[in-house]
Amino acid sequence: MKFTSLLLSGVPGSGKSTLADALKKQLEWPYIGIGDVFRARHVKAYPNNELSFPEYLKTLTLQDHTKVNEEIRKLLKKNQVFVGVRHDCIADDIEGVLKIFLGADMDTRIARAI
Repeated sequence: MKFTSLLLSGVPGSGKSTLADALKKQLEWPYIGIGDVFRARHVKAYPNNELSFPEYLKTLTLQDHTKVNEEIRKLLKKNQVFVGVRHDCIADDIEGVLKIFLGADMDTRIARAI
């Protein structure tokens, strides 16, 4: 099977962004992290940062998350893109998507967070 898109998933601190930076240079494909999508929505909703990003995240509903997941799914279907998310089931029914799950032990994740 030929893969036309790539989905990186994993727990926080597992190395998704680090791998994405390396792959961006190799593949020359655009990278979209789900956090980037949420940050863009935050800036659009609160252009003067009237509500901080962490507080904004607390206000999101299931419907908001569903809309973002649909945006990500549309991007994956366009081909030659790779995406970073926490859960790879977002692309279960999309053909041509190579899914890679990253993990790291707790000490490594803590060190990356500090």
